[in-house]
Amino acid sequence: MSPLNPDQAKWKSFFDSYWKLIYDTARKAGLTDAEAQEVVQDVVVAVAQKTPNLGDDAAKASFKGWVIHVTRCRISDKLSKRRDKTA
Repeated sequence: MSPLNPDQAKWKSFFDSYWKLIYDTARKAGLTDAEAQEVVQDVVVAVAQKTPNLGDDAAKASFKGWVIHVTRCRISDKLSKRRDKTA
């Protein structure tokens, strides 16, 4: 196994730090396990698109707040799709 380059290491650190928070938030909102896993994936993609250079200079508190905001938006999307399917 080759060592991670600095960018890969930052993304691994981000994922390791935030996936459980994102997943647990989605589950507490009433999503299934599969839906919550999709939210984790959607949020990671959104973060990757908005922050291509995951920097160390961002204030952690505001970054975490932004991640939670993105998570809640994705949860809302999933719940809306679920409602649309049952309507």
